[in-house]
Amino acid sequence: MSTTINNTNTFNAPVGQFITNVEVLNASFDKDGTMQITNAEKVNTIAPNAKTATARKNAISSKVTSATFHYVYFEQQSALVAKLFQGLLSLEWIAKDSDPNAFMEIFAGKDSNSKIKWIGTRQHLAYLFNLLTKRKYITIPKGASKWVIVCSHFVDKNSRQFINMNKLSKPKKAEKAIDMLAEALNPAGTINKAES
Repeated sequence: MSTTINNTNTFNAPVGQFITNVEVLNASFDKDGTMQITNAEKVNTIAPNAKTATARKNAISSKVTSATFHYVYFEQQSALVAKLFQGLLSLEWIAKDSDPNAFMEIFAGKDSNSKIKWIGTRQHLAYLFNLLTKRKYITIPKGASKWVIVCSHFVDKNSRQFINMNKLSKPKKAEKAIDMLAEALNPAGTINKAES
């Protein structure tokens, strides 16, 4: 795709790029996003500023916490967290080599640096934690954010931190399966339909 700017006196680069004011006769972008600016005597090339884009991305994903969720029945019913763990393993939404103790720590309400490799989709993960908090099976410590906790303790299949978890829609195909997984933490063993 090529975009051309003709008969322009000056060109101001978008944020994150550097350019000096030059008299521009023709500017175009080639397929890799590099801009070619030509005037009567010379050509200036301006590549997208990768450092600025990377810094922006890292700023979005750099929030990390050791805070964890507290499963409200953890002291009496920690076996239910193990049941949730087994369900996620069965669906292959967490890595087969996941440490069950690390998973338990994420629901114990104590600081932890445990990480679980999430193999399912981001939608599955987000919807599961939306249900767990909506049904009040887990609580979030003061000063912490649900999504910062999730993104601090669950990483993708390439061990990268998830970002923008709050913007995901409900997964239609897996909705019932996730509902059943969330109910693994219900000590009464029944679906709380009023909260669904």
